[in-house]
Amino acid sequence: MIYDLGAMAISIVVLAVASEKFVISSRIISRKIGLSDLLAGVVIVGFASSLPEIATSVLASYSGHSDIALSQVVGSTTINVTIVSAISALAATPLIPSTTIKREGAAAVAGALALLLVVGLGGKQYFGPLLIVMFVAFTVFVLKGAEEHRAHAAKHAKPEVEIQNGPQSGDESPANSKVVLTGLVSLVLTLGAAEVFLKGALALAGRMGISGGFVGGVILALGASLPEIATAIQAARKGAAALVVGNVLGASYLTCTLAAGLTLSIRPLATPNLELASTAAMAVSVCLLWVFLLTGKRLSRLEGVFLIIFYGVFLATLGI
Repeated sequence: MIYDLGAMAISIVVLAVASEKFVISSRIISRKIGLSDLLAGVVIVGFASSLPEIATSVLASYSGHSDIALSQVVGSTTINVTIVSAISALAATPLIPSTTIKREGAAAVAGALALLLVVGLGGKQYFGPLLIVMFVAFTVFVLKGAEEHRAHAAKHAKPEVEIQNGPQSGDESPANSKVVLTGLVSLVLTLGAAEVFLKGALALAGRMGISGGFVGGVILALGASLPEIATAIQAARKGAAALVVGNVLGASYLTCTLAAGLTLSIRPLATPNLELASTAAMAVSVCLLWVFLLTGKRLSRLEGVFLIIFYGVFLATLGI
């Protein structure tokens, strides 16, 4: 047990650090090709910071634990929508462009509802490729708003804000090769740490008799969501809270479609009824976030507190 806990602790640290480096590299590259912070958050950083969720869910499904894999997808999405969004709301109340709310918010809600429908219909293997196709369609849909994002960024231009303290003066633009190499190394470390974390969590659950829903929905989800949580805290401190919301929306539709699609493509759900209540709670949380954004174009602190409370509701559904 001590060995498993130690391996999990080390892998969480590696996951957090490696994923953060990958996010930073991705953000630098996105800026070099002219993407705004909001579009980078939705597409580039959203994909990069979701790597732990994708890696652990795919590895779990490949190892014969598709139910745990889906629980991890559902749990990670709920943590992002509730806890990560709440961090942004409590630290600041960033104004979110209506185009982001309508386009990326709609994509996140559609992805969550699609996953709920898939689970309700039994989580068959042929639903996996359909979710992946849906992810591709959503990505094209989101990218069509690139010019709108750029226009908003130009209108509300502010001094550059880095998510973490980086090189100053002449070192602000690292060489392209260095950025790419850092991103690739971080990706390898992320995948390796995800496998170690998964094995440790499964071994620990087996010894302690913990349910699969709790393993996937809480332990794996929390470990895989650490990069998003860390990014949210740093972004809020540096005044880039709008990036956090974009990241949450992008990560939500990505995990509900791509991560879940890959998971089901490898192996169908064995007991879909066990995942139905938690998946429904996840879908409700995504819809709540979208409604909050639609009504005020920002997240208030009170709404952030409510999202945290709703995460407790999600925890109550695990294992039902």
